[in-house]
Amino acid sequence: MKAKDSDPEFIATETLIVANIARSVAFYRDVLGATVLREGEPTLLRLKNTWIIINKGGGPTDDKPEVIASPPKDLNTLSSFLNLRVADIDHCYGIWRSRGAQFITEPKIHANEKRCYMRDPDGYLIEVGQTTSTATPLESYRPEVSFARDIRPLFRAVDISHMDPHGIKLDDYTFMSNPDNANKVLTVLSPHDDQPPAMPPGGPYWTADQRALFAQWQSEGYAP
Repeated sequence: MKAKDSDPEFIATETLIVANIARSVAFYRDVLGATVLREGEPTLLRLKNTWIIINKGGGPTDDKPEVIASPPKDLNTLSSFLNLRVADIDHCYGIWRSRGAQFITEPKIHANEKRCYMRDPDGYLIEVGQTTSTATPLESYRPEVSFARDIRPLFRAVDISHMDPHGIKLDDYTFMSNPDNANKVLTVLSPHDDQPPAMPPGGPYWTADQRALFAQWQSEGYAP
């Protein structure tokens, strides 16, 4: 689906209030493999497709005058938690346990997933789950295919310059997101009747996976 002009641009993050920032950063960095993007109060980390903000607690502020920020006090009452969806839970369980992660139990089999839970240094619960009800464990969580990130890089500079005089703007989102134009491009990128594709001239030709990615971009609505 194309974004509307009025849609706000934003990124969702997870904020954790902790007792000791350095200790928590060490857990997410050294055990789970997060990357520290910015140190200090707060500290910003990137964990796969999620940004985690780690900050100390404190009293009310002018924008939340009755709210106190604090690590969890009752570890057995759950209101929210980080959920790590994995491709191979047994592998993750073994690796993270060897790095010091404290799991409540080993992975357990449930109706649509295999899962287990660990706690971070402040007691925050973290679910580790492998979906078993889909063809592959992570297919429901893949980001939509993007022209800028996934499709545009497939075209070489020579491809773009070769097609430009013919009015084919391979590097132009407005042109490529027109369904008629996109269909024509995919047609010349695909083999027909045991003959090689018409583009790129002489190859190297797109693989079946690359053509499938292009078709997925179309089916998902031509995301920028």
